[in-house]
Amino acid sequence: MFPDLLDIRDAFIVLSPSRSAGMGIGCIPLTELESYIRLYEVDDIDRFIQLIRAMDADFVEQLNQRNQRKLKQ
Repeated sequence: MFPDLLDIRDAFIVLSPSRSAGMGIGCIPLTELESYIRLYEVDDIDRFIQLIRAMDADFVEQLNQRNQRKLKQ
């Protein structure tokens, strides 16, 4: 992990429990990102949202694929 991305990793860990779940796992709501940005006074909001969204999309895709494979077994 690059040192300049540690803040993003830490934010992702904090935000992950706020995602929705139901038929499959959902993405972290934008309202949660907004709250995090205000609470932790994020400087580069565009960078923050872009990186968290990219990590979140990948995480959700991998988890849902794994769950689909389990259902097929």
